[in-house]
Amino acid sequence: MAELNLPEWVLDSIDAYTTGELTTAAKSGYPSTFPVAVAFDRPAGILVTTTSVGFPAKAANIRRDPRVGITMGYTVSSSDSGAGAVHIQGRAEADDRDFDMNLMSLARYPSLTEIQPGLKRRMRNPRWRKLYQGYLTRVIITITPERVLAWRDPECGDEPEVFECR
Repeated sequence: MAELNLPEWVLDSIDAYTTGELTTAAKSGYPSTFPVAVAFDRPAGILVTTTSVGFPAKAANIRRDPRVGITMGYTVSSSDSGAGAVHIQGRAEADDRDFDMNLMSLARYPSLTEIQPGLKRRMRNPRWRKLYQGYLTRVIITITPERVLAWRDPECGDEPEVFECR
């Protein structure tokens, strides 16, 4: 993978957000949307989020149909008050091959744990880890963008600019 072929203002907008709304297709075919912490691996051109094995709907939906959308636009979840809103359409993969490796890989994406105060401290406590094993056992979800709709105005007052990513 390589950095996405998108204008700098769009890449900066994606990079500014720590949360988004991930939409997958449920078993019924209807959209199912979840709030998620999200990290943008800009050099790789992917977005990364997680889910716990205790809440497997996102991963099950992705395995059934990898087409997803993720919307990032609430300025309260952005490090840049001038960031635009983005909706990314792409394909996702849910990785549950090695849970120990998944937990260690979270260190590469600090924004996935920073928005939950105290999570790092709790994860160091063996008793807490045992009690919340179902929550701490993480499935890593990577999203490869294919198409991006972007608004310079986070209120989405105008028509979006549309970009093909690859």
